Amino acid sequence: EKGNSNMALDRYEKALKMYEETDNKISIGGCFNNIGYIYESKGDYEKSLDCYMKSLKFFEIVEYKVGIGMSFGNIGNVYLFKKNYNKAIKYLKT
Repeated sequence: EKGNSNMALDRYEKALKMYEETDNKISIGGCFNNIGYIYESKGDYEKSLDCYMKSLKFFEIVEYKVGIGMSFGNIGNVYLFKKNYNKAIKYLKT
C-alpha cells in the first residue's frame, strides 16, 4: 500500500508539472486534489489541507463548480479528522 501511494504521488507530481506548463487550471486543481487525498490517506492532514486549498483556488479561478464542491467537501472532511468542527461545518455547509 505504502509503495503504491508513493508511486501515485510521484506520478501526480509529474502530471502537475506538465499541466502547469500548459496552464491547464482544471487539471492542476485535479492533481492537487488527488495529491491531497494521498496525504489524507497517510494521515498527513496539514499537507492534505494545503493541497485541497490549492485545488480550490484553481477551480475557483475557472469557476468549475464540480471541482469547487469537491474541494469544499474534502477540506471539510480534513477539518473533521482534525476535530475542528467549526471549520468543518463552514466548508461542508457551503
